[in-house]
Amino acid sequence: MLSTTRYARCASAAAGKKFSFSEKMQRLQADPEHALSGPEYAFMRDRLAEYRKLQQTYAVKQTEVERARKAANMCGLEFTGKGSPSRTPSS
Repeated sequence: MLSTTRYARCASAAAGKKFSFSEKMQRLQADPEHALSGPEYAFMRDRLAEYRKLQQTYAVKQTEVERARKAANMCGLEFTGKGSPSRTPSS
């Protein structure tokens, strides 16, 4: 009986108040005394956004390079990744 009462209390408390991470984050960033409102955190956020952008840009290219290398390997070819326009045919 006690566990049922405790469960009902927890359920009613959870239904009445909902936790929001974004609201808490905004509150902490608005507080001038908190570390999340400082210039160091803003700098870190900017660097992280730039890093993610670079990672997304080059991750696709890396995947394409790896895919081409694997395809060449499966066909028995050597993938160097360099174009050699000055090749001379061996006669």
